[in-house]
Amino acid sequence: KSFINSGTYKTVLVVGVDVHSRFVNWEDRSTCVLFGDGAGALVLQQSEDGINDILALEMFANGSKSSELKIPLTGKNCPLVESNDARSQHVSMNGREVYKFAVNIVPESLTQCLDKAGLKLEDLDYFVSHQANIRIIQAVQERLQLEDKQVIANLEKYGNTSAASIPIAFKEAVENNLINTPSNVAFCGFGAGLTWGTAIIRWRAKDKRKAE
Repeated sequence: KSFINSGTYKTVLVVGVDVHSRFVNWEDRSTCVLFGDGAGALVLQQSEDGINDILALEMFANGSKSSELKIPLTGKNCPLVESNDARSQHVSMNGREVYKFAVNIVPESLTQCLDKAGLKLEDLDYFVSHQANIRIIQAVQERLQLEDKQVIANLEKYGNTSAASIPIAFKEAVENNLINTPSNVAFCGFGAGLTWGTAIIRWRAKDKRKAE
């Protein structure tokens, strides 16, 4: 958004990829059955009419909660400092705490971002969440009082592909004619860090190729 608004570039490729199969413990059923591998990309271009369709962005982090979802990377001990005990270098997640975090922070972030865009909840047409857990998506939907047709979900196909989950879900929704144009769409992501963010966009692509 900054590159295009400043005129530095007219076309930017945004890519989200995660390969969880390399980092899960296949003996830990609390995590290995949840995550999947995926990649998604969007091409962003300067609009011909000069209208900015990225209406608002919000990004946050809370490092005090980092232990709830992490991949410990211990490396080798430095001889100049106190040694660290070796730890399993796999995905570690406190599912209960991540659930509580997500169902509280996503509606708050979305509401703040809508306010920043000068919109109200009733102005929102579609909600595309990070595809982490269907219970999280349903809980957020209930809190925001969104209709089923407004909520885009496909995690039953691929599991949680993290950074790839929003572009994959949105692309499939466009291909399946689930997204009308023009419309206001919210992308809400969250994950390790703990980090979270929301983008409100106006979708007015003329054909499906715009989503590829």
